[in-house]
Amino acid sequence: IMGRKLLSKADSEEGFDMISTWFNNCVEHHNVACKVSSKRRLERARLPPNQQQDLQSNHQPSQKFHTASLWPTRLIYVGNASGCKEARLVETGRLLSLKNIQYTTLSHCWGNSKPAITTKETLPERMSSISVSALPKTFREAIEITRHLGIEYLWIDSLCIIQDCPEDWRTESNKMGQVYSCSSLTICAAGARDSYEGCFVERPPMPAIQVVSGVYVSEYVEMIPFWSPEAVDTRAWCLQELALSPRVLMCGSRMMAWRCEETTIIEQARQSMGLPRYDLRIDPKLLTRNWNDVVENYSRRNLSQSRDKLVAISALARKFANESTDQYLAGLWKRTLFTDLLWRVDVQVETKLPRISHSTSYRAPSWSWASLDGPVIFTRETRFDWEPLALLVEANVVLGAEDPFGEVVGGLLRIRGPLVLVTCRNTNSKAYPACFPLSSDSAEEEDSNNRCASCWFDIRDEMDWSNTSVFCLRIAQTHGLVLCPVGDTGESFRRVGVANWPLGSWWKLDCPDTEISII
Repeated sequence: IMGRKLLSKADSEEGFDMISTWFNNCVEHHNVACKVSSKRRLERARLPPNQQQDLQSNHQPSQKFHTASLWPTRLIYVGNASGCKEARLVETGRLLSLKNIQYTTLSHCWGNSKPAITTKETLPERMSSISVSALPKTFREAIEITRHLGIEYLWIDSLCIIQDCPEDWRTESNKMGQVYSCSSLTICAAGARDSYEGCFVERPPMPAIQVVSGVYVSEYVEMIPFWSPEAVDTRAWCLQELALSPRVLMCGSRMMAWRCEETTIIEQARQSMGLPRYDLRIDPKLLTRNWNDVVENYSRRNLSQSRDKLVAISALARKFANESTDQYLAGLWKRTLFTDLLWRVDVQVETKLPRISHSTSYRAPSWSWASLDGPVIFTRETRFDWEPLALLVEANVVLGAEDPFGEVVGGLLRIRGPLVLVTCRNTNSKAYPACFPLSSDSAEEEDSNNRCASCWFDIRDEMDWSNTSVFCLRIAQTHGLVLCPVGDTGESFRRVGVANWPLGSWWKLDCPDTEISII
């Protein structure tokens, strides 16, 4: 493949000069989107859509806005001297002028080895001094990059958040969207499996032959850079960190890359067509599709703390809410609720990941994808206009804190729609273990499997679903929710899967409209 020669070591003088060139060129020459100041990004992040329009028009927001409260509480002061051996935590509330402060952020995998952290006990020491040499390699190299760019502050989650203080963690996690969207640069240690492998991981040899000045021929790497997953693609938190960052330096296992609002550049070539894996910018015309894509990506990633399932995507949810003015319901949206409800486990990748399971402690209602640990996909109907057969009577989510996009402790949907009791029978398919007939006529039932509904259970091995009676709530002409009763009232249910069947007149089951609650 022809292009520029890859550096044998990214942490060389040539490598740092390349990073500086990318950064300075963006700051000095790129368009308005790249030049938006931290203050204006911060204002836009929390203002309602009508006032965001004021900002785009250079008008002042009509309500009083306190930017200081949305800054991270702490930053790491790293100075700008490359030989400095110490850093320290500083509280942003004590800094004289926030509007002129630049800081970088680090996006990284914690991995199995615990990174350096700040606790209640170590906070006073960290405020006084942090020995750079004692930090993990990833942290040391993030500090080195920050200093090389002439930036004096850096934000690292494990050091800037007090890890054994739930109150501090909730406060700072609610600001996560602003932390990354307002940073001057996010340094992504994409190729490192933990904080000890570094931003600049050891590269495989890549011999190259110079054909003309500045142009080399080398071994085929990838037609699309970063197409193969990096270590960072396994961590759930990193998804929104990269999606919300205006500038990202990708430190991959084989090459570095730059992504900003205007362009994408890879180390091997002057410009790239993009980094599809990390391009998660929101198209207002395709909000539902965008969100579904985000959730499908996110559901394949790992969390150190299972309870963070909704919290670790809350900043992206907040941004979608600003764009759509829709109501957020534990990972779903009210305006598109009936299509959102038809998510199902992605059986094509299920075997490549840890076994699908429910969260060990309550995290979300059964109708939300967030109640499961495992990959999900959404139904995308393009054959006909979507006409729901059910009616939403009530949607209620009980929040665990004040953040409407964060942790939930309860949730209920009150829906009126066609409900029928069916008996599942076994199939030979590995994709779905059971189905149920679409007619109560035994002759038609035996006619063809095409006259059956396929059942996609959330937890396939939760029980033997063959010869099991379940309820099907018809959501649309060809789709429904598979439910099991909860309690003895006959009105309360939990979701156990979804069902779909061919479009046509094969549905001949009698299912009167019934009002039920799904928890």
